[in-house]
Amino acid sequence: MKKFCEANLESGLLLGVRNLGNYDHFISKGIRSVLNSYTNHSAIIFKYNTNGYVIGDTNPPKSKIVSLESYEKLINDGKIDVRVWKIPNITEFEKKRLGCIWQKDIDGKDYDEISVLKLCIMRIVNSLPFRIKGNWCTRSIGVCCQKVLQDQHNPFRKPYTNPIKLKFNETPRTLENRLVCGFLIDVTDKVIVRA
Repeated sequence: MKKFCEANLESGLLLGVRNLGNYDHFISKGIRSVLNSYTNHSAIIFKYNTNGYVIGDTNPPKSKIVSLESYEKLINDGKIDVRVWKIPNITEFEKKRLGCIWQKDIDGKDYDEISVLKLCIMRIVNSLPFRIKGNWCTRSIGVCCQKVLQDQHNPFRKPYTNPIKLKFNETPRTLENRLVCGFLIDVTDKVIVRA
């Protein structure tokens, strides 16, 4: 059985999620196919002001706060595979602020399925020159990062640009690419452990 190791949790950890088996419906398969990615969903861990560590999760119909246990159940039931990524070089204050911004600006916000559809259709243009408005899983994390982190620490910064530019339209594939670039560090084995 797998569990989140509370001793190794910290605010600002990012989750890359892939749906599996019967839980892998046509939408998650479609997202991965369009993005050519391993994951189809993103979420963020943070310390909630009253409930300890939780997951900020953006799924239809609204963004919401879910328990670690709900993700553990999905993992142990073979419904999802989860990778945990850490943003390097951010301060404790910034980690706390990411959670505060998620609670203040994202929690309860409508999931914008039309914008996600636009994003999928426009995927043929690899780097859109404009920002699609709306709220979806990786966008909600991008909003928090943009409000809290300096550009040089923001995992959504584009590699090899000077001056630094941020990705306009964040997707689960964006986080995978930033892991490869070294803008994120994989800490899955420390955070999700066998109980």
